Amino acid sequence: MPIERKLAAIMFTDIAGYTALSAKNETKALELLDTQEQILNPIIEEFNGTLHNRIGDGLLFTFPTVTDAVKCGIKIQKETKAVDDLNLRIGIHEGEITLKDGDVLGDDVNVASRIVPFSAVGGIVISGKVQQNISSLPEFETSYVGTPKLKGVAQKVEVYCITSHGLPITSDWLHFFQELMTRRVPLILGIYLAAGWAVLQFIDWMVNRYILSPHLVDFTLASLASFIPSILILAYFHGKPGKENWSKIEKIGIPVNISASILILFIFFSAKDLGAATETVLVENENGEMMERVIPKAKFRKNIVIFNMKNNVSDTDLNWIGYGLTTALNVDLCQIGRASCRERV
Repeated sequence: MPIERKLAAIMFTDIAGYTALSAKNETKALELLDTQEQILNPIIEEFNGTLHNRIGDGLLFTFPTVTDAVKCGIKIQKETKAVDDLNLRIGIHEGEITLKDGDVLGDDVNVASRIVPFSAVGGIVISGKVQQNISSLPEFETSYVGTPKLKGVAQKVEVYCITSHGLPITSDWLHFFQELMTRRVPLILGIYLAAGWAVLQFIDWMVNRYILSPHLVDFTLASLASFIPSILILAYFHGKPGKENWSKIEKIGIPVNISASILILFIFFSAKDLGAATETVLVENENGEMMERVIPKAKFRKNIVIFNMKNNVSDTDLNWIGYGLTTALNVDLCQIGRASCRERV
């Protein structure tokens, strides 16, 4: 058959929750597909539409005009509303299609399929081209959903939902979540948190290995947490593939976040010793010689109280052992260098 190219309105339908239904009851899922076609075929014919492809639970139709496609989609949603499990999402786009052996091909076909997930269950989403065509018709009311980055689509596509005729509106939260996923914000934030955790573990190892200030761990944690707003801003505006210009929010928000972070870190950590937890002092040994010794700084020493041991036997000549052992423990523990020991009489 010869290849034919023409301008058409393209409609995709999709059954929400069909995969879960198929896993639960395959027979019922297959019956639902038959029910869908029995209901949709007469409506499609009424509005001069043509069924081209069946893609799983989705159907691809074309119409000679945008108005026919939109009116057809509205009637489909009304007729299927009462059918159990037949919860449809519909996406409509206008563009040039290529007809070959009964199949419909082209980038605009891909656009129609990619905007379907932005529809509420029982609703209809349309592209900016469709919205422009019906904007002069007072019977149709629309609401802007967003301009998502559609997978496999090079062109910029604005998405709207039809809000008239009792159709449900695409949830702001749903749109917001889909926009975050499109911009890869959760992925980028997850990478940052994972990298931050690795840095935190490394700093903790360094503190213990080289006897550094334990405040370094707190300082690192506070620093990583304080810069999360900047990471979110960068991820939101630059997470999509391709080059993005710097927005006003970035130009203001990131410097403000960095300045606020530095101020907060200064307030909470300027008075804390973030260097080594030890210091070198000169001590005199038993031979009267001066020698260097590395000891913990006073602020980092751990206090240990050692109580005298009680003599539980009747021989009072052994009382000295209790005092002697306590003194010996005190001397030995102090040799560790990280403990400040005091005898308690």
